Amino acid sequence: MKLDKQNKEYIEWFHSLKNKIGKAQIKAAISVNSELIKLYWDLGEELFEKQEKQGWGNSIVENISKDLKNEFPNMTGFSRRNLFYMKSFYTFYKSDFEKVQQLVAQIPWGHNIKIISKSQNIEEAVFYLKETLKNSWSRDILDMQIKSNLYERQGKAVTNFTNSLPKPKSDLASQTLKDPYLFDFLTLKKMLTKKVLKSNLQSILHIFCWNLGKDLHL
Repeated sequence: MKLDKQNKEYIEWFHSLKNKIGKAQIKAAISVNSELIKLYWDLGEELFEKQEKQGWGNSIVENISKDLKNEFPNMTGFSRRNLFYMKSFYTFYKSDFEKVQQLVAQIPWGHNIKIISKSQNIEEAVFYLKETLKNSWSRDILDMQIKSNLYERQGKAVTNFTNSLPKPKSDLASQTLKDPYLFDFLTLKKMLTKKVLKSNLQSILHIFCWNLGKDLHL
């Protein structure tokens, strides 16, 4: 049977397949993003513990950044600046992470940084997290809404969150699929399983601490 690309039935079938592929791509990206956000949360917690409770100081961030980048040269997420963002991410949400865990896992890291940097408290952050997912905002639109004080203008009215995927053609979906942090993380995931990754990161921290012992105030 010869296929006619102008056939209505074929066109409808093609578009249904395209839609399924788009949804599958987004699900895969969100799954990877969830793992990435969890990793960044864990690293932020490690840094918080070492700096705030053990008094290691800011030099630990500079040193661990260099060591991690040497160990994982294909990843850009271990810059000094980004490590500080990880710590801020943990510090901002640590009192009530269960409340936001599902939300932060569904948006790119850049969106998360924007929200914690501009929000005064968790309630405001939750508002922008939910609105971002509800409206599939790009990072620029999110920034514009924050600068316009949408949270205050809407009377802090937070709509009920429904766990729905961004539309395949939305700005949020596009930025999630193209997020450079996800590409870097996927490269790393080819080399390491989650369990091995965690073990290696812990080993790096322990080896680094042993080598740097004389410079730390323990």
